[in-house]
Parts: sequence; structure tokens; C-alpha cells
Amino acid sequence: MNKSKIRVYFLMLMTACFVAPPMIMNQVWHMSDETVQTSSVVPPSERKSKIKQSTSVKAEELTSESIEQETSEPAVTSSTEPVTEPPVIEPQFVTKDYSYFSDALFIGDSRTVGLRDFGGTVAEYPDYFCKEGLSTDQVQDVWIDGLSFNYIIDAKQYSKIYIMLGVNECGNDFETILKDYRAIVEILKVHQPNALIFIQANLHVAQFGENQYVTNDKVHQLNDRISELADNKRVFYIDVNEIFDDEYGYLSSDYTSDGVHVYGKYYMDWWNWLCEHAVEVPDISETTENTTETVTTVSQEIQ
Repeated sequence: MNKSKIRVYFLMLMTACFVAPPMIMNQVWHMSDETVQTSSVVPPSERKSKIKQSTSVKAEELTSESIEQETSEPAVTSSTEPVTEPPVIEPQFVTKDYSYFSDALFIGDSRTVGLRDFGGTVAEYPDYFCKEGLSTDQVQDVWIDGLSFNYIIDAKQYSKIYIMLGVNECGNDFETILKDYRAIVEILKVHQPNALIFIQANLHVAQFGENQYVTNDKVHQLNDRISELADNKRVFYIDVNEIFDDEYGYLSSDYTSDGVHVYGKYYMDWWNWLCEHAVEVPDISETTENTTETVTTVSQEIQ
């Protein structure tokens, strides 16, 4: 082989050595990249499955973490300090003479009629809105001696108002009685802003005076409910039964012939008891804050 051919082969060999390796490496790199891309592609169905699985795991971890956190929190313990109840305001009763009732109004049923008719001189001091069989749901609608309840409470200003109602309704629902009773009290507060209101407990009945509608137990329950209306500031609950009851809490047969009303001669004992349970009337110069709208609303409730 001559030198020129050798020189040509040498040049071809050298060219192959410099050109071929980069081409081979480039091809290998390209194939490797495709392999990586192919292996990283996840089909849609598999992707959803993996996402769901991952989310589930995280939720489990979060739940476990929350439970651990809640468990690790210190338990709330109640205070060992005793709860202080607000003090009960007891009414401060004073003794007055009969003239104490000169600016008083008495509202009630046949028991109040008895106070008026058998009270002697003291019974001449107050005004009355009372009749036999009167009940709380009748008060605003009934006319007594030609006068309505609304007229009576607007005709003049009183400093004391006494109420005894409810025994004629003992066979009815106590919640209804209480609603009507409360409405009466609220109306009086508005129309008589300077008056103290005395809710008198209903007289108990004698054991022989009980019937299917009126029992001593029902009278006790009724008195408990109406006593809730007292605040011992402006509205007071007073119970005269202490002077008429026997040892069992019934109206004593010594004081009654019908088991419901006391004998006429004992109404003076009742008046004297009321004199011993008087309350000093405060000097109220400010008028009520209730509006005419409130009066209308309360009036509608009692109707």
C-alpha cells in the first residue's frame, strides 16, 4: 500500500474517532431521557387512585394528630368555689292605723266583698272593684256598680292596690291564670305608677269545703305561682292564711260555715292583720317609663 492510501485511511480513522463518539453519546442520552419520561408518566386512572390514597393517609394522620392533641389537653375542672346566690329581699313590714287604706284600691272576688261588707269603719277608707265569682280573665271586661276596670284605674291615683283573685279558676290551667294575673299587675304598674301592689294569697278552703274543682292542694299551688310575681320592691306577696289555718293547713272549721269564706265577724281580724303588714310608700316623683304602646300590648294580652 503506497503512502498516499495510508494517509487517506489515517485521516478517515481520525475523523471517525472524533465524530462517532459524540453522536453515540447523544443517542444514548436521548434514549435515557425518553426512558425517564416514560417511567414518570402515570395513567389517569392510576393517578386518581394514588391521589385518593395519599389524601386518605393524610386525613388519617390529621385525625390521629387531632385526637392526640385533644387527649393531651388538660381536662376542664369545675371551680371549687361555692356559687353565691343573690340575697333574697325580704319585705319590711310596718304597722299602720286604718287611715293607711284611705288611698287604697281593693280588687277581688267574694272574699274581698266580705272585707268591704263586714269591715266596719276601716272598710270605709278604700275603694273597691270586687264582685262574687270574679276571675282574672274577666277583670278588664266586667262592669261593677256601673264602672269598668279601666275607668277605676284612671279616675284617681292610689298609693296601694290589693288583689285577691284566682280561687274561682282553680279548675283551669295555672299557666293561663298566671298570664292573666301578670297582665293585670303590668296594667296597674302603668296606670298607677305611684302605687305599691299587694298580691294577697287566696284563702285556703276547709277540708269539707273541697270539691272537684277547688281543693286545698290546688289553692296551695296557685298561691305558689302568683307569689312569683312579687319583687318585694314594688309588688309584694302577703299571706293572711296564717291566722285562719288549722294545724293541717286547711281553713279551720272554727272560722267558716261553708268551707270557703270566713264568718263576718272575723273580717276585722283580717283588716288588723293587713294593718300589721303595711309597707312604707316611697316618694316616687318620676313617672313610669312604659309607653302607650306598652299599655296597649298588655291590654291586648289580658283580653
